[in-house]
Amino acid sequence: ANDIDGRMRVAFDIDENGRVSNVRITEGAHDVLEKELIKTIEAMPEWTPALRYGFPVKCTVELPFKATLL
Repeated sequence: ANDIDGRMRVAFDIDENGRVSNVRITEGAHDVLEKELIKTIEAMPEWTPALRYGFPVKCTVELPFKATLL
């Protein structure tokens, strides 16, 4: 019954080449879950960058997550 769970929000930047950087928790739940979420986001493959006027640009993405550590 020592499960750790919670809802979190994570924000990160995607640069013009699709690389993830500046990963940060914007709404936290528990330190252990937050650290794992940051590691997971940092390990993601490259994204397709945002386009503005047809050219790739840096953008910020913010996503909700729900996690449970059993």
